[in-house]
Amino acid sequence: MKLSIFPLILLCSFVMGSLLSPLSGLGNDSSSEIQLIALSVFIFVVSYDVGSKMRASSIRSIMKQTFILVISCIAGSAAAGILFAIAVNYGIKISLAIALGMGWYTFDGPALASYAGASYGAIAFFSNFFRELLTLLLYLPVSTFAGRIKPIAMGGATTMDTTLTVIRSSKEPVVTSLAFAHGALISFFVPLLVTLALI
Repeated sequence: MKLSIFPLILLCSFVMGSLLSPLSGLGNDSSSEIQLIALSVFIFVVSYDVGSKMRASSIRSIMKQTFILVISCIAGSAAAGILFAIAVNYGIKISLAIALGMGWYTFDGPALASYAGASYGAIAFFSNFFRELLTLLLYLPVSTFAGRIKPIAMGGATTMDTTLTVIRSSKEPVVTSLAFAHGALISFFVPLLVTLALI
């Protein structure tokens, strides 16, 4: 599958799923359980595949690089949020909270909606959704001149699941492991950072 059509397929899947989910007869609880099972299977398969090709020295290197990537991702996202707030005279708390969603639109959208209203929730949702789509589109082109590791940070929380499919195409176990660890740690920090931004 060509990279250029993958985000379009993802977007169409999202739209179709949103439109058809009320017709499925599944309640929210059943749908959530199916998603959790699918995500758990995906994480297990990727972890097994990557872990079977790793050595102890690689793991130590990955820990150090993951720390640098996570700090870079958080700092870059916060800086973008602050710059956006200054540039368009937007509320700094809201702008920071949106930017610190770091691609996790299903968390950031509802969090902003409950704090500041539906319009801010929609902005947070689509800002982070487009971050994911842009990562799917741009990771490979950017990695041709920036290397495979640095562009991982642009994916934010999505590098442990959705955008991992594109990153994994490098067929380098170290890059895949870095992306997964980065996404998992960012996912851990997002709820904390968004909450702190809104205090």
